[in-house]
Amino acid sequence: MVEMECAMTDVTYPAMRANIVEALRAMADPEHQNRVWLREEYARDGSYDDFTLHINSFDDLQMRDFPERTVGDILRNKEELQAIRAVNDALATLFDRLGYQLSDEEYVNSPEWPQVVKTASAALRVFDDVEDIL
Repeated sequence: MVEMECAMTDVTYPAMRANIVEALRAMADPEHQNRVWLREEYARDGSYDDFTLHINSFDDLQMRDFPERTVGDILRNKEELQAIRAVNDALATLFDRLGYQLSDEEYVNSPEWPQVVKTASAALRVFDDVEDIL
């Protein structure tokens, strides 16, 4: 239990960190994407989840434009920063090639999408406190 407390308190904004981990989990999980984003089978009544929600979290928390500014506040170290940058590179390629107006289904089924899944999965392995967060 002590390790969990340390993991959650070694950043200034652990709740914002939890939002980033949630976004990474969603982007790393093709089953979740198909079940929730495409078939709209939500875990609870009144809940909502889609690709745009997680991209907006990344944007709102400066993960896409200025992730280096979040080290210490949301990200713990340079390894996490590098992992987020890899996700950002995959997302940049996706949006550069496809634009911003497609449906979740079109993004998920695009040739660029597997790289988003791969980099988000790799990022989760770097965020070693993931189980403590969610």
